[in-house]
Amino acid sequence: MKSGSIETREYTYEPPRAFPVEHTQIISMARAKGKTLGRPRKPVDAGRISALRAQGVSWRAIASELGVGVATLHRASVPRSKTQGIDLGSR
Repeated sequence: MKSGSIETREYTYEPPRAFPVEHTQIISMARAKGKTLGRPRKPVDAGRISALRAQGVSWRAIASELGVGVATLHRASVPRSKTQGIDLGSR
């Protein structure tokens, strides 16, 4: 019997060997080839969210209409300085 293996009556189990390439190296190679990784983004119109909220529509109703989650709506409705500019005059 080899070290690290478990022998039973029917078969011998040997633990899997380490992969020759690390997981992080595989990801790096995929990115270098131009692959996009992760879940695809779903575009959400912040202007439409604001308009529906102004009409009194609930967050949940807007989420079901747009096909996204409520948290996604909240995230999309918050202005971000990199995408929407910085307004320094409204203090």
